[in-house]
Amino acid sequence: MATMNQPAVGANNWYQAVTDNWTSIEQNLLDLATFTAKGDMFAASAAATAMRLGVGSDEQLLTADSTKPSGVKWAGSIGLSDADFLSDIIYDTRYFSSAGLLPGTLYYRTPVDTPPLPDWDNTGVSTVTIGSYRRWLSVPSTQCLGWDTGALRQRLLIILTGFLPCSGDRLVFGTTVRTPGGDLVGNGYGAGLSGTGQYKLANGGWGGLTATNLYSLTNNIPYAVAVRFDNGNVRCFYRFGHAQWVEGTWFNDGTYTSLRNCGVRMYGGGSLYLGPVCIYYDT
Repeated sequence: MATMNQPAVGANNWYQAVTDNWTSIEQNLLDLATFTAKGDMFAASAAATAMRLGVGSDEQLLTADSTKPSGVKWAGSIGLSDADFLSDIIYDTRYFSSAGLLPGTLYYRTPVDTPPLPDWDNTGVSTVTIGSYRRWLSVPSTQCLGWDTGALRQRLLIILTGFLPCSGDRLVFGTTVRTPGGDLVGNGYGAGLSGTGQYKLANGGWGGLTATNLYSLTNNIPYAVAVRFDNGNVRCFYRFGHAQWVEGTWFNDGTYTSLRNCGVRMYGGGSLYLGPVCIYYDT
């Protein structure tokens, strides 16, 4: 910012003040002619010293580099297709793949900038979409939404991003039979998200499982959650932002070795935010 001298009240001689002001203006003006290409910007090469930083290549990222005169540089390139961006950045399926936890068949993946759309929805309420998020408002208790993979599968992995339970308990589940009405039927498992522990479904009835390393998330905290069902073994993962996935709960039960459907059960009613969804399975 240019520092300006202000003549004293009643002063008749402004000559020195004008000279000082003009020098300050000259020293602090940024010359627009410095910009020679679309995307150019100013960067500081030292204290109170500006220099031109030329635009980088398409999809490069601006990153700090203390060895450069400007202290920053354009580097790297995302270079990802929409599908790869979702897989590598939004869902981070690299984590599950490197850990040997990613089933081989992709069943469903939300397109870029599109809210998730379940195969079936028993909530009976209208949804509101904001970008790639969908919100269910005022859902009655014991209502479900989910996806039907079409046949019994030995392994299912469901990844929910931007998950935000607004009120009431939530359960990410896998079951053998699609729910015809409000609540779950058939046999399967569930991972409690704002309640406690993990659950087993036997002919639609609920039974508790004492999970090890229990991690129970509270309401009104947005996060991503993934649940992997594997021949009766249940593993729950969570992630805040784009940090690495952390395993929260698991239980080796082995009663039901194949599941068909997966989704979210809203036990206590209320509302639900849901970002992009990804589902894999093995036959």
